[in-house]
Amino acid sequence: MERSLAGLLILAVLAGAAGCKSTGPAGGAQSQGLAVSATYRTADVPVPTRFTLDESVSFQVESPLIVHHVYRAFRVPRRHVVRFYRDQMPVARWQPIGRVDAGGVRLLVFERDGQKCLIHIKRSFRFWTRLKIEVVGPAAGP
Repeated sequence: MERSLAGLLILAVLAGAAGCKSTGPAGGAQSQGLAVSATYRTADVPVPTRFTLDESVSFQVESPLIVHHVYRAFRVPRRHVVRFYRDQMPVARWQPIGRVDAGGVRLLVFERDGQKCLIHIKRSFRFWTRLKIEVVGPAAGP
């Protein structure tokens, strides 16, 4: 356990020193028990810890930027995920432009530099929470 924590710490320091975007500006910020994942990041959109990418239905195109990533987590309340994005998206320079609740899905809409980000939060079967992140727009600059 100590060995893996030390490895993660070293990776975080190296990524920060290299200016890597994968750990994000809020590297350890927490919101309702959810922290920014150092493993997953979608087009500079933070992903909460405890969520894992479903690679069978996720894809990304770089130019023009089109992202469709689906994540799942066990026993993570939707309200915690909503609060996570309300707190973390402005840190990543995404501005909220709308929110819709319909059919058991909470949709959060953000924009930044001509890009739009839609975050769908839905409880799926039993105790699972499904998170879908879609980003469209011009490719990010260097």
